Amino acid sequence: MAVQVDGGSRPSGAEVVFVHLGSDAPSYLDVAVAQAQLFTDRVTVVVDRPDYLGKRLTGANRVDAESLLDEEERSAFVRASALDGVFRAGFWVLSALRLVVLGRYAASRPWPVLHLESDVLLYVAPSELLRGTVGRDLWMPVVSGRSASAAILMVRRPEGGSLLAEWIQASAATPDRSGLTEMECLAHLGVTYRDAVGFLPRLPSDVAFDPAFRCLPLGWGLADLARGDAALSWAFDAGCFGQYLGGVDPRNIDQVAPRPAAYASPIRFVNGDDLIDTSRLEFGLLEVNGSVGPGLACGDTAVPLANLHVHSKYLHYFAAPAVGTAWRADRARPRRLAGGGEAAWLVPQEKWSLLGAFLARVVGPVLSPTPRMHAALRGWAGGPASRRIGFRRG
Repeated sequence: MAVQVDGGSRPSGAEVVFVHLGSDAPSYLDVAVAQAQLFTDRVTVVVDRPDYLGKRLTGANRVDAESLLDEEERSAFVRASALDGVFRAGFWVLSALRLVVLGRYAASRPWPVLHLESDVLLYVAPSELLRGTVGRDLWMPVVSGRSASAAILMVRRPEGGSLLAEWIQASAATPDRSGLTEMECLAHLGVTYRDAVGFLPRLPSDVAFDPAFRCLPLGWGLADLARGDAALSWAFDAGCFGQYLGGVDPRNIDQVAPRPAAYASPIRFVNGDDLIDTSRLEFGLLEVNGSVGPGLACGDTAVPLANLHVHSKYLHYFAAPAVGTAWRADRARPRRLAGGGEAAWLVPQEKWSLLGAFLARVVGPVLSPTPRMHAALRGWAGGPASRRIGFRRG
């Protein structure tokens, strides 16, 4: 299916793509897009009614989702779907539909596509990820023994996009998969097409991180793949790291959502179904060759984060430059990097002024589309910080 997209030159790295269907795009998508634009000029947002975005998402390419999957096809998909239609009034069905749109878009591009969900922040240049994801058409992180995540998903070749779209459509209409989620459909795709599908490392293949792995039921045999197939020196967040730091999606709980948090004061929610026990990890900032970004550590070994899946939707607390104001240079110490070498490990400040903390809670969500304003607020509330977060484009 041909798709008309502005711009013509073939990018040297992957094109970053966000897909949002249904209601108006949420404000936190603006933060995710701005973060991705720190690393690449090739950012595309596939949405319903792109004209409704107005002046939002400056610099991002816009594609009408209906050009990839029209209303008639969507209705047919929903009617035929055997996926879980109970949770949040059909959330998994809509989420699966989004992957069909993504797959079709990726199949139409002659270059790799890096998909990020709307509540995911990127911390590494897409070109860096291309170096380790070779030999397979589609890459994703494992969540549990029977589920995988599209929070961050690399489509290396158009064939990977076609495989994704066709598999999700077929899975949704298969009666013996009744009640499954979109994440379980992805996992089943991975174990069925191991020659075409690779898995991104949740944590690196380093014995220092062994205490953070859980011994959970094997399910479809994915538990052994949490260390991934890719030769990459980053940790990939399928969901649990962002849940630990910022809490769960307020729409998923029957109580008042926890206050928005940041690295310096995490919610500390541990997802019991995930293969990673986040309570065994430390979170902080790593400074490597003058570039500073979020990372995690186990013992004396650290690894940078490639992304953060912020379930709570308070992305502004973890986006650059706001997150950089949570650290003090005089609390740095070296850690061994899982990929070799050393990096400065910056420990988060523990205290905010009471007035500053109150303002951050009340005003922070309002400032979510404007990370620079929020950074100024956070810097004042948290006290002086002598380091700023910085990234290298690739």
